[in-house]
Amino acid sequence: MRQPSRRDVVRSLAALSPSGLASCLGGDQGAATERPSTAETDCTTVETARQTATADDPTVTISDDCTAAEVPRPTDAATSPRAYPAAPDDLATSSVRTFVEAYETAYQYNRHLADNPRKIGRLNGLSVHVAESQVTVESEAEPRLVSVVVSGQASTHITGDAGPGSSTPETPTVTPLPAGHWPFESSYLVSERGLRRGGLVVECW
Repeated sequence: MRQPSRRDVVRSLAALSPSGLASCLGGDQGAATERPSTAETDCTTVETARQTATADDPTVTISDDCTAAEVPRPTDAATSPRAYPAAPDDLATSSVRTFVEAYETAYQYNRHLADNPRKIGRLNGLSVHVAESQVTVESEAEPRLVSVVVSGQASTHITGDAGPGSSTPETPTVTPLPAGHWPFESSYLVSERGLRRGGLVVECW
């Protein structure tokens, strides 16, 4: 399958209407500091475009003086974020697959938790399921490079611990997210030096 070019990505983003983008960002308009997770319609396009816009940029490398970008890791949410896995012991296909699936699971959970810190873990439960991961050895030479495309979906459900509109003296009234499913697809590049997700280096080893 042909990877989308930068022009394809720009065109796909331009084609999305403001209302389409708004549907991906969701509703709870009363909480200015919260951005609900992506909705079911058109959101795969948005998420994929964000990640592939620079994924093939040859200037984005994992160098010896690697600097990692920040990844979602909320500390002020109703529940604790998921821990990211340690670097794989080796770059064998099976090791890389297991590592990337665990990393993307934590990334997706923490991303949705950061978007909805007052809901997930209090009014909503969140599960992340990886459905498929495709592993390709890009280079056998040193440093060995392995790419992975991982896909799946995140799902929210309303918990029974607190009903809609629940509030406490410390927490204003909030409405839970509707139950829903949000597909994702992410590309990774793994080397002995670090980890790149989409066009960003996110881990340095």
